Amino acid sequence: SEINDIKAVLYKNKALGAAMSGSGSAVFGIFRSKRAAEKCFDKLSENYSKVYITEPTSFGAKIL
Repeated sequence: SEINDIKAVLYKNKALGAAMSGSGSAVFGIFRSKRAAEKCFDKLSENYSKVYITEPTSFGAKIL
């Protein structure tokens, strides 16, 4: 499925973990560094229009 394809790209690009949100509205990966996340962002952006890099904040997450 497309979700498994996205997760495969995340792991291939050094995600420490990847999952689908509970409601299924998003697939996300956790990265050790912003640089690794940016490389994966570039790869996913080749095929998907809604790709974001976020980071945790004291009030939730912030889109970078």
